[in-house]
Amino acid sequence: GRLERRGDNGPIGLGSLNGTCLSMDRPSFVQNGAQKYNGARSSLSAWLSTAQGSYVLDWERAQFDSAVEDVFGFRAVQVGLPEIDFLRSNRIPFRFSLALEPGASLAADPLQLPLASQSVDLVVLPHVLESHDHPHEVLRETERVLMPEGQVVISGFNTGSLWRLRQMFSGRHRSAPWDLKFIGLIRLRDWLRVLGFELNGGKFGCYAPPFGEKLWLERFAFMEQAGSRWWPIAGGIYVVRAV
Repeated sequence: GRLERRGDNGPIGLGSLNGTCLSMDRPSFVQNGAQKYNGARSSLSAWLSTAQGSYVLDWERAQFDSAVEDVFGFRAVQVGLPEIDFLRSNRIPFRFSLALEPGASLAADPLQLPLASQSVDLVVLPHVLESHDHPHEVLRETERVLMPEGQVVISGFNTGSLWRLRQMFSGRHRSAPWDLKFIGLIRLRDWLRVLGFELNGGKFGCYAPPFGEKLWLERFAFMEQAGSRWWPIAGGIYVVRAV
């Protein structure tokens, strides 16, 4: 296979990872847990191109930009949503994406990362945990590949928000993003602590109700400032960083 270095004009061989990659047949944490590459675009990726999704994505990209810009090292990996560059503001020289979706530099399941232990300085997980059947094991894999003092940036939907309320009334046959398994921040923090991580930054955002029309989202834009001041933990989305 070939792997593209972000920002370069051409592909480079996997050997350029200098020992970062492992055999692709390394056993998974969960029996029969690893998914297969099917070449399909994720439903979440398609939703992010809608008015509602763009509202979330614009806010998230700004938070990721802020969270990754001061993280240094030699290798950074984005897991999931390869069509969107969440590492664009990071200055680590070797940055690549990993996912079971078209456009990823490396096709692999987050549950079974083909990377050596302690080989990566930064991992970003945009809604990856909510999209996977085994989120805690995905976090365990993330901890395995991170260098000591390495950092992870995670985004997710807040379970204490209007967006969670909207999900609860979305019925049995849900489409993105309501088909995701929302993970509360307290629960996520506990998972991180078990693996030896500590939160060192984060923010809630997207306080407007989850309208589907751009016009209504714009009319409720005033809730961004009001929400961050008066009910800061009720934002629809969170982005956190842990070390």
